[in-house]
Amino acid sequence: MTHLRANTIGDRPSLEEIEKALTSATTPYKLVTITHVDTSTGVLSDIKSMAALVKAISPSTLIAVDGVCSVAVEEIRMDEWNIDIVLTASQKAIGVPPGLCILFANPRAIDAFNSRKTPVPSYYANWKKWIPIMKAYEDRKPLYFATPAVQLIMALHVSLKQILSAPGGMEERFRKHIHASNLMKDRMESLGLRMVRNI
Repeated sequence: MTHLRANTIGDRPSLEEIEKALTSATTPYKLVTITHVDTSTGVLSDIKSMAALVKAISPSTLIAVDGVCSVAVEEIRMDEWNIDIVLTASQKAIGVPPGLCILFANPRAIDAFNSRKTPVPSYYANWKKWIPIMKAYEDRKPLYFATPAVQLIMALHVSLKQILSAPGGMEERFRKHIHASNLMKDRMESLGLRMVRNI
C-alpha cells in the first residue's frame, strides 16, 4: 500500500508522483483513492486528469473519489472520466442534515466487490447487505436490513429535486459555485490574506 500525501498544507500529489507510483508498482494497484476537495484547506484535486492517468497506466485499477465536499457543486463525470466509486455524505453541498452516506458505484466496482476472496469486516459498509436492497428498490419491492433514517431520506429527496430542477441544471450550479468561490478568494485577498493554494 502506497500513500501519496501532500508535503505541505495546501499541496497535493502531482501527476508525476502518481505516475511514478503506478509505474514502479510490481503488481497493479487494486484501488486508487482521491480526495476531490480537502475540507480543512479547500484544495481541489484535478480528478479528471488523475483518473485519465491511472486508467492509461493501470486500466484494471479502480478509482474511488472522496466527494464529501464536492458532490453537487464541483464537476464530477463518473462515466466520462472512468471513475468507479464516488462517496459522499448528506451534510455538505447536497444541503441535508448530517447522517446519510451516499455512494455511487459503477458495474466494474460492483464486479470487483462480488469477486473478492476475503470477507468484509464491516457490517453496515458491507455491499453484500446493500446491493440486494438497491436491486429490490429498482424492482419496486422495498426491502431493508436496518431501520432507515426516514426524515433524512425525505430531506435528501427534497434537496435533490431542488438541485436538479433549478434553472440551468448542474452546469449552472457548477458555474455559480466557481463564481462564489472566486468572490470569496478576491475578498480574502483584499483583506491582505493569502490563499494556502491558489486554485
